[in-house]
Amino acid sequence: MTIWFLGDSTAAVKTVQERPQTGWFEKATAYFQPNVSIVNLAKNGASTRSFLASERYQRLLADLKPGDDVLIEFGHNDQKVNEPNDYADPWGDFQRHLLVLLQLISERQANPLLMTSIVRRFYDTTGKISDTFGDYVTVVRQLAVVHQIPLIDMNQLTQIKMTTLGVQATQKLYMHLAPGESDNYPRGSQDNTHLTTAGAEVVAQLWVAAVLKSDSPIKQKLR
Repeated sequence: MTIWFLGDSTAAVKTVQERPQTGWFEKATAYFQPNVSIVNLAKNGASTRSFLASERYQRLLADLKPGDDVLIEFGHNDQKVNEPNDYADPWGDFQRHLLVLLQLISERQANPLLMTSIVRRFYDTTGKISDTFGDYVTVVRQLAVVHQIPLIDMNQLTQIKMTTLGVQATQKLYMHLAPGESDNYPRGSQDNTHLTTAGAEVVAQLWVAAVLKSDSPIKQKLR
């Protein structure tokens, strides 16, 4: 049995040149039993639209087997209105693309797990993480209810966590680097979307705790 992860840069495997940026699912893999096969198909810049047009989707089509688990987390890049190869209207193509994936998973007798997008590090004047996803998370939540699919609400979990930690503490969890702090980012970084190694570990732990409380069969494969 294989665990497949479909998503974007927030969960993708990073290159040496991108460190300390780390995908949160990179860290989550350490919590699975050692005999579990994991294929992380998350990619920098991926949206539901670009994924369905990619070689990674073709790999999923070729190799998905009954009993496999398929984890789905998109949204960050589907919002890019000015990029036609990525953009998907939440109640239109975004929802339709997710239904295409869910239909494939059902036909192959695999197990889907829907997830909402992790938050961006933007705070409002009250010190709460701002909502930057709107209907994109609502669509995922609704699909989970209508089609009776397990949901891990990563948007809600990370919103609570990052609000609780606060503005200063979360700087080390996202890609905020001073000039010269990292050879890969000599000019520094003020990135409120992507996670550092520490941030990826925090998010991975949130995910693992939520899965263990869920009714998803994937929890049986965790340590």
